[in-house]
Amino acid sequence: MITGDRKKSTVAREAYFLSYIEKARKLTKTPLLLTGGFRSVAVMDKALEEGNLDVVGLARPFCLYPNLANQIFNGSVKRFEAPIPSIGIKFLDKLGGVELPWYELQIQRLGKGKSPKKNLPGILAFWFSLKSLFFKSFRKN
Repeated sequence: MITGDRKKSTVAREAYFLSYIEKARKLTKTPLLLTGGFRSVAVMDKALEEGNLDVVGLARPFCLYPNLANQIFNGSVKRFEAPIPSIGIKFLDKLGGVELPWYELQIQRLGKGKSPKKNLPGILAFWFSLKSLFFKSFRKN
């Protein structure tokens, strides 16, 4: 998930851990929440209707579409994307590690009252990640 390499079977079913939660449902009646990979209302509806989960969790999409829940419920959105940012340097992109800080920067923008920036350069997130690691290594506990 971090490097952006997703199996064809995962892409086809959309939700990353759907097969896992189907197994978990057989073992418990406790309400189950599944987060990871949902990108269409149809797949969310189907997963809920089949009874394998009780709550759909969305994380990264909310970083880009803060009003997504309202849009889903009012029917104005049927599908949404959560891009996989890249740095533009093949070697570094293959290593991964830019996706999570890129979304973290989007969350920080929202926290400051700004709109998400879908065209935020991946290299900026990479720099942010390196800077964070650098300063954390010198922090006293």
